[in-house]
Amino acid sequence: VALHALRALGAIGDARGTAAAAALLASASDTVRREALRALAVLPPDPSLRPRLVGLVGERDPWIRAAALGALARADRGDFALVLSGMDADPVWWVRAALASSLGDVGDEISVGILHAMLRDEDPRVLPSVLDALRRARGKDSLDTLLRHLEHADLGVRVAAAEGIASLGTLGASPPLLAAWRRGLGDGAGEIEARIAAVRALAVQGDD
Repeated sequence: VALHALRALGAIGDARGTAAAAALLASASDTVRREALRALAVLPPDPSLRPRLVGLVGERDPWIRAAALGALARADRGDFALVLSGMDADPVWWVRAALASSLGDVGDEISVGILHAMLRDEDPRVLPSVLDALRRARGKDSLDTLLRHLEHADLGVRVAAAEGIASLGTLGASPPLLAAWRRGLGDGAGEIEARIAAVRALAVQGDD
């Protein structure tokens, strides 16, 4: 019941929901705590929550860490990237992906710098979130980065790059997208996603 109430508070977005969600950070249930953090990631921010949220970013449970990143980005947007710049990379790949998404929400210069460094993550599963975050943070200035990743060895990264280009709606990218489609012919029938993503991005181009 508490979980669904928290989701409803987040959907409503009323400022009174922030205090209610913050109170449930002390819940004995990790599930409720995680949902409270997700609610705080969308509710009106309360900067006074920063110390509690910074502590939760270091929790043992990776689900709590991932949710705390979004809540901290919301509560402390101005200093979010600065707070994280001194922390070690999380050992769990999808927590690093959640970090990338939160940095994209903030979108300041320091966040963009961290995102560019995260393009070198050893786990390619992190990169789609990084590319999407850069697209949201930099807009059309992210096009060159997305185009480069059309040639990445990982299928998921190539799909994310093509989808990002399609979302930008930027014209003039037809040649590299066509080249990406041709490279995708070697992926086999089981990995058709990269070709589909390239075709969708080509359709946005609207040229001959």
